[in-house]
Amino acid sequence: MTAEVRPAPPGVDISATEASLIDDWLGVADYLAEAVAAGDESVDAARAEVAASASGITERDSLGGAADVAVAQLGDDPLITTLLRWATMHADRSADAA
Repeated sequence: MTAEVRPAPPGVDISATEASLIDDWLGVADYLAEAVAAGDESVDAARAEVAASASGITERDSLGGAADVAVAQLGDDPLITTLLRWATMHADRSADAA
């Protein structure tokens, strides 16, 4: 189950650069969700990997946008959404520890 940022959800105005970053986050979360489903990675490791990748303010902002897109397109339950939402809340801490 993959979410795509283009076209943007109704009422959301995003730049092409931000859309590209959001697409990247959605792709990373999708890849990691598949790895978890296959048993190749734990949920905790996948969450930490996404959060640690958001090392700058631009990355953290677009991570939040990706989480919003995932919720809008996939709902609250899929692992992609869970990974992005958790990472959004913990990105600052994970980036500092990395």
